[in-house]
Amino acid sequence: MNIIFGSASGIGNSLYQTYKSNKQDVYGIDTLKSEATDFVFNLENVENIKEIVKQTNDYKIQSITFCVANQNQNYNVSNIFNTNVLSFLEFLNEVSSNLNNCVISAISSVHAVSSNPNNLYYASSKAALESGIKNFAIRKSNNAYYVVRLGATDTKKLRQNVGSIDSITSILPSGKIFDEAEVSNFIYTLNSNFKNLLNGAIIQIDNGVLSMLKTD
Repeated sequence: MNIIFGSASGIGNSLYQTYKSNKQDVYGIDTLKSEATDFVFNLENVENIKEIVKQTNDYKIQSITFCVANQNQNYNVSNIFNTNVLSFLEFLNEVSSNLNNCVISAISSVHAVSSNPNNLYYASSKAALESGIKNFAIRKSNNAYYVVRLGATDTKKLRQNVGSIDSITSILPSGKIFDEAEVSNFIYTLNSNFKNLLNGAIIQIDNGVLSMLKTD
């Protein structure tokens, strides 16, 4: 079974469909009901994470991919951290001893290492997510834990959070943002074919953003 957190939309939804199209078993977890949500769960409720453990306990898990990103700065900081990092790390704590030759990927953001003043909670939560995955990667196991540090990707959530896509594309060297289907296919390929190379990796696909330096 391949488990996807954040399966109702964006990269998570696209990845869910990719697994389906390749005739692989996939299990979607999201706070929203959708055709790609097999279990509805609000990740703000970190104290109830064992509900997900119970739902997935009987599966032989091949991969776990975390695609959740709550970027709403109006939320309480604890809600953002619970959603973006703590619930997932608690889930991994609960199931890690039962995983065997599994690949675990977490979708992070360029904001984890270089952000702006308006993204304090989101950026901090993604930095904490990366740190947590690194910790799992140094534990003795035959599993692979890695991070994809991602730049701007054309999802519904991104379009809701920015005033204009043009404001992003205008500063990118390529002049365009990533396509969610391409990103999900990339993650699918990594999870399916390269798990033995991935433990501890941080794979940065940022469209050159983190290489740019702007001064007045």
